[in-house]
Amino acid sequence: MNYEEENRRISCGGFVVSKKSFGHDETFFRASKSCERWGSSSCRTPLPGFPHTPFRPVDERFPLFWLAQKPPHLLRRFLSYPEGWGAYTVRERTGCIMRGKVLLLRRGTLLLILTALVAAGIFMAVGGPGFVSASAAKRQLPIYSVEREEKVCAISFDAAWGNEDTQALIDILGKYNVKATFFVVGDWVDKYPESVKALHDAGHEVMNHSLHHDHYNAVTADQVVADVTACNEKIAAITGVTPCLIRCPYGEYDDHVISAIRSMGMEPIQWDVDSLDWKDLPAGEITERVVSRVQPGSIVLFHNAALHTPEALPAILETLLQEGYTFVPISELILPGEYNVDYTIDHTGRQLPAQPSSSPR
Repeated sequence: MNYEEENRRISCGGFVVSKKSFGHDETFFRASKSCERWGSSSCRTPLPGFPHTPFRPVDERFPLFWLAQKPPHLLRRFLSYPEGWGAYTVRERTGCIMRGKVLLLRRGTLLLILTALVAAGIFMAVGGPGFVSASAAKRQLPIYSVEREEKVCAISFDAAWGNEDTQALIDILGKYNVKATFFVVGDWVDKYPESVKALHDAGHEVMNHSLHHDHYNAVTADQVVADVTACNEKIAAITGVTPCLIRCPYGEYDDHVISAIRSMGMEPIQWDVDSLDWKDLPAGEITERVVSRVQPGSIVLFHNAALHTPEALPAILETLLQEGYTFVPISELILPGEYNVDYTIDHTGRQLPAQPSSSPR
């Protein structure tokens, strides 16, 4: 049977997903896998309700209309099998299947979406911009960087699991007289209290990185507050200082998370320069990434247990010092005051001084 491959091929983890067409325009999925796991027995479990069992690695084609007509629980099993398809989302009410750039919709759902888009276009033409601006203004963002004219930036480390290099990092930072901010998980505090004390005694900030490194987006605002409070108490019991900053676990957040944190009088902190040291990049690559991206007001992300961070850190500090940068803890980098009163945060997460409102004449 002759297939005509369309222009798009989309990489989905270890899979290659491509759209195929018969001559009479029926659309199919084709999945192929080229990894060692494919031959394992876990990849050959029969799937009830599907015609191809056991699942084969190559040239399995599933009509999209056939998939869309299947019950959601079967679709979910199909698209989460084997590993690599798990990021798909099956919307039970609409019958749509999503992963990255792949979107399958029932015909009725597509018609509804097109109708909504037309209505939205009419709305925008009539009076939408004001509404959109108001909605955007309500979005809650953490601080990624700070508007600063002088060459000043902040170095930060996340400490969640390992502790192999913490003392080495303290020694390197001490050699260059640099004070940094360490975001620590409550479980890490319990396991390495002597390191928490050593960080504090060396003059570094010890701030909150959650109690257990859970996903805050999946819990309620009250649970976020309870989790942050518990971690604060663990840190304060050792350092005598209650944290005023937090970095959300996994860097994940939404409006309810940020609102809950700010309701506690704390400031959520992200980063605008990611060293990617957690990927175990070579020291030279980490150095190049950081020094080429730092700008006044930057917050740099490292990890205390990454493989090559101690090797890369001296070159990073030396290069930035030679370029005229100074390093301060994050609490000294950010602008003080109240959000939307003393400062604002733009769409990139950059903290800016609040502009005085002009009074009408």
